[in-house]
Order: sequence, then structure tokens, then C-alpha cells
Amino acid sequence: MSLPEVFLAAAARGKLAVPWCVACGRYAAPGITTCPGCAGGLQWSAVRGEGILYSWTTVHQVFDASLAGDVPYVVALVDLAEGPRLITRLVGFDRPPRSGEAVRVDFQRVGDRLLPVFRPA
Repeated sequence: MSLPEVFLAAAARGKLAVPWCVACGRYAAPGITTCPGCAGGLQWSAVRGEGILYSWTTVHQVFDASLAGDVPYVVALVDLAEGPRLITRLVGFDRPPRSGEAVRVDFQRVGDRLLPVFRPA
């Protein structure tokens, strides 16, 4: 399976999965093809889905028709507890998010797909 297929298949089951190095045990961000630490091979592994909000921005333009009804929405960088940093969406905030706060994964239907999003922990 290709990267998007594995990531999306895990999300469809309500799991967040990221690449994991079979040689050194380091996690990597989706899109990485070899371990950034030792250049070893990667396989997909489910993670807890807990992290810290690194940064975020609010999107005010429609870049994807499937998200048109959600504009404006928040895109964020989240540092997972296991190490990698993900680009994701934030949901469930009744106030502006703060960098450094704890977040956790949730899943939201976008079109015909279930996708990981993050909300306050």
C-alpha cells in the first residue's frame, strides 16, 4: 500500500498511524521513506495520538472543495508524544489555541473519508 493508503486505512479504523523504524525504533512523520536517524526501513505503527501544539494558523480561503463548508478552519503542527511532527487540523476549541498546549487525536468525516484531527486534551 502507498503512504496515503496506509495512513487513510488506519484512520478509517479510528487509528492514527505513522512510520516507525524497524532498526532503531524511531518514529517518523508521514511522507518520510527511510528513518531520519539511521536510514533504516520503516513500517507503519499505531500511536497514542497525544501531542503538543507547536504552531497553528487559520485558513480563510477554500483550497479544497471538501472543506469549503468549514472555512475558516485551523491548520496546525502537532508534536506527537512519540516524536514526529504532523500537519493536521484543529477542532473543538472555543477560544484561540495556544502553542504548547496538550492536544489529542479525534477523527472527523470529510467527504467519504474519516480523517485525523486534533482537539484540546
